[in-house]
Amino acid sequence: MGEDGERIQEALDPDDEGTPTYRLKSALLDEIRSLRDKIEERETEEETREELKQETTLKGDDFEETVGNILGDVVRNTTDEVEPTGEELGERSDRKVGDFVLTLGDTGQRIVVEAKSATNYSQPKIKEELAEAIENRDADYALIVFECESYVPDKIGYFQEFDDDRLSVALSADEDDDVEPGFLRIAINWARARAVQSYVDAGADLEPEAIQNDIGEVEDAIGRFSRVRTKTTNIREAANEIDEELRSIQNDVEDRVGKVRAELQGASDS
Repeated sequence: MGEDGERIQEALDPDDEGTPTYRLKSALLDEIRSLRDKIEERETEEETREELKQETTLKGDDFEETVGNILGDVVRNTTDEVEPTGEELGERSDRKVGDFVLTLGDTGQRIVVEAKSATNYSQPKIKEELAEAIENRDADYALIVFECESYVPDKIGYFQEFDDDRLSVALSADEDDDVEPGFLRIAINWARARAVQSYVDAGADLEPEAIQNDIGEVEDAIGRFSRVRTKTTNIREAANEIDEELRSIQNDVEDRVGKVRAELQGASDS
């Protein structure tokens, strides 16, 4: 095309800064770089998210789900019901404290459960949050469940009750250990026993002596539990023997609470 062809070829030269083709190429390259940067940024965010999962509320979300699953197993084949409430505002319109509410089928009483996978919880803070949970979920008893015993002060440990209506329990020794569902089952049975005790004390038409006797047996079992958990912390080599005793304690607690439930059922039928 002669001279015109040369001009056209020059105009289309992608390496010449003044040509439309160069500008188009630059724009495309900028867009590609932008997309690449966004992809890399997203990948970095995902990696960071995964790294933080063990240290932030993301881990707490996982633990809350674990607690919910255990509670579901606890109420299966019973008249009790469990409801997830962590995303709902409660009686205090500005607060969502209280992740689950377990309602006792026998008495209609409510046990609020708060799941925690967080460090630096002092005893006053634990007691305050439990009190808020009771108020916020209109509950009769409150249970705070920590993922690790290492997250709470030594004086709280695996199992600590406050004022007959609030309880703190831990489901493992530290972050590297698997949680033990049996610990939560024992805590729930203990909360049930306390709730029933308050029901009796409020004047329900039941056999208070029989109920009180079974609750006393549950208290003894919980005392055994606390002593045995101390052994598992300090004497790892005895783990198998201790775990077997823990299972026995769990069975004892469940048997005694079963008797309490039978007393309640008999009273309601008469």
